Amino acid sequence: EIKAPVAMLSTAAGGVFNEGGYAGNVGYGVLHRFNLVLDYPHKQLFVEPNAAAGTPDVHDRAGLWIERVDKGFELIEVVPGGAGAQAGLKKGDVVVAVDGVPATEIKLPELRDRMRAAPGTKLRLNLADGRERTVTLKDQI
Repeated sequence: EIKAPVAMLSTAAGGVFNEGGYAGNVGYGVLHRFNLVLDYPHKQLFVEPNAAAGTPDVHDRAGLWIERVDKGFELIEVVPGGAGAQAGLKKGDVVVAVDGVPATEIKLPELRDRMRAAPGTKLRLNLADGRERTVTLKDQI
């Protein structure tokens, strides 16, 4: 049993997320709470709860899909209506500083963790084009 999983429902009109045989993607939010045992000879997968099984599943509250680039972090996707979109961020923006700290000094997992902070937490982002935006984190639903 997986209690209160975070889910993303695809509205893709093409690509892998729109293929008929694609049922879904179990992400890290679920998988980190279980040990997976693959029994190749019998073509079975066993999923066993681990010490993190009871921890809540918290997803990005900024509504941003980010990746590391030379200058900092590029916004690969901005969730429509999400906190990042409400702050005026758009796909392709490059974050060069977070709360005054150069992005080159911040590890990607660290920033992703910060984007899962409590609703209402503010992140001040400086962009490569000179703009500054404040993102107020919120649950996406």
